[in-house]
Amino acid sequence: YECSEQTMNRFLSAGIVGSVFRDHPAVASMAKKLAARTTPLETWDAVDPNRKLALEETPWLLDAKGGQRPGADDEWLNLLDPRVVKAERESALLKLQKLQTAGGGFPWFPGGYPSEYLTVYLLSGFAKASEFQVEVPRDMIVRAWRYVATEYRGDLKRCMALEGCFELVTFINYVASSFPDDGWLGGAFTAAERTEMLDYSFKHW
Repeated sequence: YECSEQTMNRFLSAGIVGSVFRDHPAVASMAKKLAARTTPLETWDAVDPNRKLALEETPWLLDAKGGQRPGADDEWLNLLDPRVVKAERESALLKLQKLQTAGGGFPWFPGGYPSEYLTVYLLSGFAKASEFQVEVPRDMIVRAWRYVATEYRGDLKRCMALEGCFELVTFINYVASSFPDDGWLGGAFTAAERTEMLDYSFKHW
Protein backbone atom coordinates (compact mmCIF):
# COMPACT_ATOMS: atom_id res chain seq x y z
CA TYR A 1 0.00 0.00 0.00
CA GLU A 2 3.08 2.26 0.03
CA CYS A 3 2.33 3.31 3.62
CA SER A 4 5.07 4.64 5.89
CA GLU A 5 5.32 1.39 7.86
CA GLN A 6 5.89 -0.78 4.76
CA THR A 7 8.32 1.76 3.32
CA MET A 8 10.38 1.60 6.52
CA ASN A 9 10.32 -2.20 6.42
CA ARG A 10 11.64 -2.08 2.85
CA PHE A 11 14.38 0.37 3.85
CA LEU A 12 15.37 -1.72 6.87
CA SER A 13 15.39 -5.11 5.14
CA ALA A 14 17.29 -3.78 2.12
CA GLY A 15 19.72 -2.04 4.48
CA ILE A 16 20.38 -5.22 6.45
CA VAL A 17 20.87 -7.29 3.28
CA GLY A 18 23.18 -4.58 1.97
CA SER A 19 25.19 -4.65 5.20
CA VAL A 20 25.64 -8.43 4.82
CA PHE A 21 26.91 -7.90 1.27
CA ARG A 22 29.23 -5.13 2.51
CA ASP A 23 30.67 -7.16 5.39
CA HIS A 24 30.87 -10.48 3.54
CA PRO A 25 32.06 -10.02 -0.07
CA ALA A 26 31.88 -13.78 -0.70
CA VAL A 27 28.13 -13.71 0.04
CA ALA A 28 27.69 -10.69 -2.26
CA SER A 29 29.54 -12.53 -5.04
CA MET A 30 27.41 -15.65 -4.63
CA ALA A 31 24.21 -13.58 -4.52
CA LYS A 32 25.18 -11.80 -7.71
CA LYS A 33 25.51 -15.16 -9.47
CA LEU A 34 22.13 -16.31 -8.14
CA ALA A 35 20.53 -13.06 -9.27
CA ALA A 36 21.64 -13.76 -12.82
CA ARG A 37 19.45 -16.88 -12.92
CA THR A 38 16.17 -16.36 -14.80
CA THR A 39 14.12 -18.50 -12.40
CA PRO A 40 13.97 -18.46 -8.59
CA LEU A 41 14.79 -22.20 -8.35
CA GLU A 42 17.32 -24.43 -10.08
CA THR A 43 15.76 -26.37 -12.92
CA TRP A 44 15.48 -30.15 -12.52
CA ASP A 45 16.15 -32.02 -15.75
CA ALA A 46 15.48 -35.73 -15.52
CA VAL A 47 16.93 -37.88 -18.31
CA ASP A 48 14.77 -40.90 -17.47
CA PRO A 49 11.60 -40.54 -19.63
CA ASN A 50 9.51 -42.39 -17.02
CA ARG A 51 10.56 -39.95 -14.30
CA LYS A 52 9.91 -37.04 -16.64
CA LEU A 53 6.41 -38.35 -17.44
CA ALA A 54 5.64 -38.84 -13.74
CA LEU A 55 6.91 -35.34 -13.02
CA GLU A 56 4.68 -33.81 -15.70
CA GLU A 57 1.67 -35.46 -14.12
CA THR A 58 2.35 -33.80 -10.78
CA PRO A 59 1.34 -30.32 -9.57
CA TRP A 60 5.03 -29.48 -8.97
CA LEU A 61 5.98 -29.21 -12.62
CA LEU A 62 6.32 -25.41 -12.49
CA ASP A 63 8.71 -25.63 -9.54
CA ALA A 64 10.72 -28.35 -11.30
CA LYS A 65 11.17 -26.01 -14.25
CA GLY A 66 12.63 -23.43 -11.90
CA GLY A 67 9.48 -21.60 -10.90
CA GLN A 68 7.68 -18.75 -12.58
CA ARG A 69 9.49 -16.70 -15.15
CA PRO A 70 10.46 -13.08 -14.46
CA GLY A 71 7.53 -10.71 -14.34
CA ALA A 72 5.24 -13.34 -12.83
CA ASP A 73 5.23 -12.09 -9.23
CA ASP A 74 8.76 -13.24 -8.40
CA GLU A 75 10.52 -9.89 -8.33
CA TRP A 76 11.97 -10.78 -4.93
CA LEU A 77 14.60 -12.68 -6.90
CA ASN A 78 16.30 -9.42 -7.85
CA LEU A 79 16.91 -8.61 -4.19
CA LEU A 80 19.86 -10.96 -4.44
CA ASP A 81 21.53 -8.41 -6.70
CA PRO A 82 23.57 -5.96 -4.55
CA ARG A 83 22.77 -3.11 -6.98
CA VAL A 84 19.04 -3.73 -6.62
CA VAL A 85 19.34 -3.87 -2.82
CA LYS A 86 21.11 -0.49 -2.80
CA ALA A 87 18.54 1.06 -5.15
CA GLU A 88 15.65 -0.31 -3.06
CA ARG A 89 17.12 1.12 0.16
CA GLU A 90 17.72 4.53 -1.42
CA SER A 91 14.23 4.61 -2.96
CA ALA A 92 12.57 3.75 0.36
CA LEU A 93 14.61 6.39 2.19
CA LEU A 94 13.63 9.04 -0.35
CA LYS A 95 9.95 8.16 0.14
CA LEU A 96 10.36 8.40 3.91
CA GLN A 97 12.01 11.81 3.59
CA LYS A 98 9.06 13.03 1.53
CA LEU A 99 6.59 11.62 4.07
CA GLN A 100 8.06 13.48 7.06
CA THR A 101 5.98 16.52 7.92
CA ALA A 102 7.38 19.98 8.65
CA GLY A 103 6.87 19.27 12.36
CA GLY A 104 9.01 16.12 12.16
CA GLY A 105 6.26 13.50 12.51
CA PHE A 106 5.27 10.83 10.02
CA PRO A 107 1.75 10.10 8.76
CA TRP A 108 0.59 6.61 7.77
CA PHE A 109 0.06 7.81 4.19
CA PRO A 110 1.25 10.86 2.23
CA GLY A 111 -0.74 13.97 3.08
CA GLY A 112 -2.14 12.54 6.31
CA TYR A 113 -1.79 13.75 9.88
CA PRO A 114 1.35 12.69 11.72
CA SER A 115 1.04 9.81 14.17
CA GLU A 116 2.96 9.58 17.43
CA TYR A 117 2.98 5.78 17.30
CA LEU A 118 4.04 5.53 13.67
CA THR A 119 6.79 8.10 14.17
CA VAL A 120 8.21 6.05 17.06
CA TYR A 121 7.84 2.88 14.97
CA LEU A 122 9.91 4.44 12.17
CA LEU A 123 12.47 5.64 14.71
CA SER A 124 12.76 2.04 15.94
CA GLY A 125 13.47 0.98 12.33
CA PHE A 126 16.22 3.59 12.02
CA ALA A 127 17.69 2.41 15.34
CA LYS A 128 17.70 -1.20 14.13
CA ALA A 129 19.32 -0.13 10.84
CA SER A 130 22.08 1.64 12.75
CA GLU A 131 22.88 -1.64 14.53
CA PHE A 132 23.89 -3.01 11.12
CA GLN A 133 25.91 0.12 10.28
CA VAL A 134 23.34 1.11 7.67
CA GLU A 135 23.65 4.81 6.90
CA VAL A 136 20.64 6.57 8.43
CA PRO A 137 19.66 10.26 8.15
CA ARG A 138 20.49 11.88 11.46
CA ASP A 139 18.64 15.13 10.66
CA MET A 140 15.38 13.23 9.97
CA ILE A 141 15.77 11.30 13.20
CA VAL A 142 16.43 14.39 15.34
CA ARG A 143 13.39 16.17 13.83
CA ALA A 144 11.23 13.10 14.50
CA TRP A 145 12.38 13.01 18.15
CA ARG A 146 11.47 16.68 18.53
CA TYR A 147 7.97 15.90 17.27
CA VAL A 148 7.66 12.95 19.68
CA ALA A 149 8.85 15.10 22.60
CA THR A 150 6.30 17.80 21.78
CA GLU A 151 3.53 15.20 21.71
CA TYR A 152 4.83 13.70 24.96
CA ARG A 153 4.60 17.05 26.74
CA GLY A 154 1.09 17.62 25.39
CA ASP A 155 -1.37 14.82 24.59
CA LEU A 156 0.65 12.02 26.18
CA LYS A 157 1.06 13.83 29.51
CA ARG A 158 -2.71 14.36 29.61
CA CYS A 159 -3.21 10.67 28.83
CA MET A 160 -0.73 9.70 31.55
CA ALA A 161 -2.66 11.82 34.06
CA LEU A 162 -5.57 9.45 33.40
CA GLU A 163 -3.26 6.41 33.83
CA GLY A 164 -3.33 5.62 30.12
CA CYS A 165 -0.91 5.40 27.17
CA PHE A 166 1.67 3.40 29.14
CA GLU A 167 2.39 1.15 26.13
CA LEU A 168 3.34 4.12 23.95
CA VAL A 169 5.34 5.80 26.71
CA THR A 170 7.27 2.54 27.26
CA PHE A 171 7.84 2.17 23.51
CA ILE A 172 9.17 5.75 23.26
CA ASN A 173 11.68 5.23 26.06
CA TYR A 174 12.73 1.82 24.69
CA VAL A 175 13.36 3.23 21.21
CA ALA A 176 15.23 6.19 22.67
CA SER A 177 17.56 3.73 24.40
CA SER A 178 18.06 1.77 21.15
CA PHE A 179 20.23 4.39 19.46
CA PRO A 180 24.02 4.30 19.85
CA ASP A 181 23.98 7.37 22.11
CA ASP A 182 21.71 10.17 23.35
CA GLY A 183 23.07 12.50 20.67
CA TRP A 184 20.65 10.90 18.22
CA LEU A 185 17.77 12.36 20.23
CA GLY A 186 19.07 15.89 19.67
CA GLY A 187 18.27 16.88 23.25
CA ALA A 188 14.54 16.30 22.65
CA PHE A 189 14.05 14.80 26.13
CA THR A 190 15.60 15.79 29.41
CA ALA A 191 17.10 13.15 31.72
CA ALA A 192 14.24 13.86 34.14
CA GLU A 193 11.65 13.09 31.44
CA ARG A 194 13.38 9.83 30.55
CA THR A 195 13.32 8.84 34.23
CA GLU A 196 9.67 9.87 34.46
CA MET A 197 8.85 7.60 31.50
CA LEU A 198 10.72 4.69 33.03
CA ASP A 199 8.99 5.14 36.38
CA TYR A 200 5.62 5.31 34.62
CA SER A 201 6.36 2.09 32.73
CA PHE A 202 7.29 0.24 35.93
CA LYS A 203 4.19 1.62 37.62
CA HIS A 204 2.10 -0.15 34.96
CA TRP A 205 4.28 -3.27 34.85
